[in-house]
Amino acid sequence: MKHTADLVIEWSPRETVAYDGRTQSTSSDLSQFQGRTAVLALGRRAVFVKHIRLPNSSREDMSQVLRMRLPELFPVGGSELAFDFQPYDDVTEQGRLCLVAAARTEDLKAAQSLMESQRIHVVQVLPVAVASPAVASQQGLARAAIVQPVAEGFAVDIVDEGKLMLSRIVSERDELDTDICVAFSLAGIPCSPVIVAGGLLLADAEKSSKVDPRQNLLSEPSALNLELPEIVAKRKAQQKQGKVRQATFLCVAAIALAALLYNDYDESTVKSRADQSKVEARLKRATTLQKAVQADLTRYADGESILARAFSPAQKLSDVVTLAAIKVPKGIWLTGVSVERGKDLQIRGISKTSQLVTTYVDALAAESRFRNVRLVFANDSTIDEEKVTQFSISAFPVGNLPLMDPGKKGGK
Repeated sequence: MKHTADLVIEWSPRETVAYDGRTQSTSSDLSQFQGRTAVLALGRRAVFVKHIRLPNSSREDMSQVLRMRLPELFPVGGSELAFDFQPYDDVTEQGRLCLVAAARTEDLKAAQSLMESQRIHVVQVLPVAVASPAVASQQGLARAAIVQPVAEGFAVDIVDEGKLMLSRIVSERDELDTDICVAFSLAGIPCSPVIVAGGLLLADAEKSSKVDPRQNLLSEPSALNLELPEIVAKRKAQQKQGKVRQATFLCVAAIALAALLYNDYDESTVKSRADQSKVEARLKRATTLQKAVQADLTRYADGESILARAFSPAQKLSDVVTLAAIKVPKGIWLTGVSVERGKDLQIRGISKTSQLVTTYVDALAAESRFRNVRLVFANDSTIDEEKVTQFSISAFPVGNLPLMDPGKKGGK
């Protein structure tokens, strides 16, 4: 999203800090920035980020599907969220990979109210964590953890091939080393180099960035922009009304043109065959235009029902995750659970013994709501000098049908 902002306001419920791109300095005194244009960056505790696959269709259709899936993705009702998504080039038969960002509407309203009171013009709202992929790129790394101090403790952002995979907050410094490894595991990628920023000193860090990551929100703008649902609905209604008015005008014009051409044709019956052919061609073009305009009118009138599919699976994805958690034996800790429509349930965790992993697999296999339960891997390792078994299990939830037929491809 291109803009002319040279100021980043990072907002969270606990602290608001301004990064001035002109002086490359920070300040908590917003009064000195009155009249400036800014990017509003929401802190990590004020925004959710998640990766999912959506049908590879138009952006409008993808947005409607995502709106229906919001209750499955985040612990807040869809009507209480402002959301946006950024599609990636990663496309499979399950759909296109997208980064989804969502914030509570009450938090977004509070942040925007503060900006209005300081007379700061906001041109874009997005998660502050989306600045991290550029940090890794600047350090010549495709995969890394970017760690920096924040008001709540320490931010850990996992980046892979230019994509923000995970963003989390670690409260205590002595937990930082362990939590970085856990973050890589939750993101589903192996441990990789660590980049520190914001003046943080960390013994195990491979690289250090002296550039404030928020500068990247100005120099390398993201396509994300979180807006309140009522603002989005108002804009879409205005766009739809404009299209309907335009289509109605074209339809009337096409009918009038057809009538005029018919009169011309009727009056020119004495003309040569060549002249008659020209008139017939014009009539044909006018009729084609009229049909096309009529098709547009029908499409706009029925637009609300384009994706009126019954997303009523045999099992809710939230129920699948709950069932997998209930079956966990004592002595096993889950580090990640993921499931999408039409795909296997993926469970990752850490166990005190390999026998407990076998017990867990057997418990899942005995459950009638799962089939094809299998142990993907179980590797012995050591965490804090204690031997553990890291494992991954997959299972297919019965009735978990995909959102779209794999044999059909949506248009872009």
